[in-house]
Order: sequence, then structure tokens, then C-alpha cells
Amino acid sequence: MFDYERQIFHALERPEYLNKRLPTEEEEQIFKQLEIDAEGRRHEKKVNTKATLENLKQERLRAFIHPQKVKHLAVLKASGLGITEFILRWIAWKCLRNDELKGSQIVIFTGPRLELSISLINRIKGLFKPFNIVFTDKETVCNLNGVRIEAFPSHHADSARGLPNISVIFADEFSFFPDHEVDNIMDIMLRNVPKSNPYLIAVSTPQKPNDAMDRLLKEPFEESPFKRLPLDWTFGAGKIYSQEEIDKIKNSRSFEREFCLKFKGLEGNVFSQLAIDNCQKIEYDPEQMVYGCKISVGLDPSFGSSKYGVVVTRFVNGRIEVLEAEEYDRPEFQQMIDRVWEIKKKYGTLSTLYCDAANPVVWQSLKKMMGENSNDSYVFSRLAFYDKQGSSPSSEMRIIPVPFSINHAKMLQHLKLLIDEGFIAIHPRFEKLITSLRTAVATEYKLDKSGKTTQHRDIFDAFRLAVQLYDKE
Repeated sequence: MFDYERQIFHALERPEYLNKRLPTEEEEQIFKQLEIDAEGRRHEKKVNTKATLENLKQERLRAFIHPQKVKHLAVLKASGLGITEFILRWIAWKCLRNDELKGSQIVIFTGPRLELSISLINRIKGLFKPFNIVFTDKETVCNLNGVRIEAFPSHHADSARGLPNISVIFADEFSFFPDHEVDNIMDIMLRNVPKSNPYLIAVSTPQKPNDAMDRLLKEPFEESPFKRLPLDWTFGAGKIYSQEEIDKIKNSRSFEREFCLKFKGLEGNVFSQLAIDNCQKIEYDPEQMVYGCKISVGLDPSFGSSKYGVVVTRFVNGRIEVLEAEEYDRPEFQQMIDRVWEIKKKYGTLSTLYCDAANPVVWQSLKKMMGENSNDSYVFSRLAFYDKQGSSPSSEMRIIPVPFSINHAKMLQHLKLLIDEGFIAIHPRFEKLITSLRTAVATEYKLDKSGKTTQHRDIFDAFRLAVQLYDKE
């Protein structure tokens, strides 16, 4: 075993490894007294003081642990470290070392593709090919010494619910499970703890901010049911990776995510990393008030499971500066109307507020609040007039509804032009907005909103709404 593989082995097999808690004052006093008592009997011939002190040390290790973490491990890994292979070999070893697991089931969860499940089972079976051992089980099943090992695609996870005696549950590449399937898989894992006390193992490279593994690792350590073991590329240097291999990939756009354990999301194809970096190099203070400049707000109201995106920008010193970039999870309607009023009070005025036209309740309420005509027919006839003239409706309206269905491509092109030409300044503290730009994927200027690519899509949409006020001239 490599040293980092031994860490995984110890984390699974030793309750105290990566699982220490602080003792209470009372517990500390009890063990101190036991040590004093042992030292006081050092001169008694029939007492082995050294062995007694060693036993006390081991007892102390076992006492000061989080019991809910025993046999449970989450490994955040760099790509190519061979962790999946190690876990598969450990599973085979657990089945064959003795009869302890005989009659139990081992569950392996993979991503939604059946081919992934078949691949992992084939890797276990392949361990025995050199010994001319063949298996007649179906593609997703391997029986070893009376232990049934079965792999399930994440969308078929319910098939594992009725198993009576699960001894191991292994979720491979956990970050890449579809969000709507993660809760179900976590339920299956944790509901079996009081039932059969299985090993629970989650392994993954990072995928994106707030993915399944990211959420798991953000839980307070004392409350989480998992031990944690982060293994970046440095653990494999000189073992799995040569220095030459690392030097070749260090400048790749995915290096920080794939090898440095950063939850940055998959790289997009809309904006270059250089252009995004240049946006962050322009120095300004978002908290410093600049009176008399144009203020433009983008508002992307939430629908269903999406979030409410708000971006505030200003035009000053010949550039567009981002002042606020927020998203709200299922806020109350009036809360967001009040938020717009707070923004207006904070900056003294609003030059424009662009809102997704698909939510008329929001933009019509804002128009009434600002004293504008909110009649649907009137508003869209005036918008059509300005569009025909090739001019901006901002000369007449402050609250401007924008239909994404017919403007999405033009809006994305406009945002890309402003960023590529260096007109936009984004303070590094607006991490979600920066992530949304870096992960943005589009086909013919149609943004991919599948959830696998563009992150923080609601902030992104609010941003491209906010910059509609500005043109290159």
C-alpha cells in the first residue's frame, strides 16, 4: 500500500483514526487520576506499569471519539490516485479474509449510467482472472464467499432499500450524482446504520460548488456521520504521478478542480479564464459610494426549485462595476420587493431595473412602486416601439421587463462583448458570480441550464439583465 492508501485502511478499520473529540473536564480528570494511580504502583513487583499505561492510552483513544463516525468515511480525492481501485480491493479482501461478512450484501452506488455499475463489478471480477476464476453472475453482481456484491446506478438506488443485511455501502464519484437522487442515496446509507451497522464510504473528485460531496463536507465535523480524508495530488507525487506529468497539467483549466480539490465546477466555453481574471484585477471598492453615476439592477425572480438572483452594477470611470451579486433560496414575494426598495435607498436612485418578463407579478409590482404605468399592453407596445427604433427604453422606463425567450442569445453576446473588451470590474468577493462565468456553457449562445455545467445560473441571468443598460459606445 502507498501511505495515503494506508490512511484509508486505518480510517475504515480503526474507530479512533481521524475521529478524535476533546474530552470533558470530568473525563480528563478521571484519566489523569488513573495515570497517577498506575504510576503510584510502579514499585509493586506484580504490576506491569508500562503495560497498564499503554492500556490506558488505548482506552483513552477509544473513549474520545465520535461514535457516529465509526466505519464511515468520505474521501475527497485528486483524479488518478487509484482510490476506487483500492476500495474495490478492500471490499474483496473483506469478503475473503474470513467468514464475518458471509450472508450479507455489499452495495455500490454509481452515477446514472448502467455502464459504470457494470465496469466496477468487472474490475472486482478481473482481480481473479489470473487465477482462472470465472463468475457466472449477471453483469452488475459478483458473489464472493457468500457475500453478494451488487452495483446500482443512482437512479435505481431504491432497488437497494429492501436488502436485509448490508455490510458495506460504497458511493463512487459521489459529487457527480444528480442532485435529485442524492437525498435518496443518503437516506439509504444512513437508515441501515441502526439496522446492520454497515461501512459507509463516499469517494469523489470535486465537481461543482454545492454538489453532493461539497455539501457533505460542509457539515459541522462534530455532527457529520463521516470521517473526512482529503487527498490532493501531492499525496501521489512520486508514486502515482511523476513530476513531468504534473508539470504538463498544472496549467490546464481543470487542474485546481481535478487535482487540488477545489469545488469550481466544470470549465465553461463562453468566457476565457484570462478575461474573467482581468475582470477581477480592476481595483475598486464596492462599499464606497459614488453619487451621480448610473445604477442598473438585474432581477431574475425564482421559479420552482431555482433561486432568486439579484445583481447591482454602476457605471463609473468608464467601466461597469459590480456592487452586489446575491441569490436567495425561495424568498417571500414581498421580501424581494422590499429588497429592491432597500437597494434604491442605499444608492440614492436606480437608473434601470431589468426583470425577467416571465414573472409579471414581480415587474408590475415594481412599476407600481416606482410610479410607472404597469399595464401589460402599454408596456410591451412601448418596448416594441423602442426595439423598432433601435434605441433603449431606459429613457422612458426604469422597470424594464425582458423576455428571455427571444432575447437570451443577444443578451449573452452582449455580456461576452463587455467582458472580453475589459469593460467590467468584478470584485473577487463575488465568488458565485465568478463561478457562474467560469462554468458557463452555451451552444450557439444558448446557455446550458441542465445543472451539469453553468453554476449559479440565477445570478448569471441577473447579471446579463443588469448590463443591458450599457452599450459599448
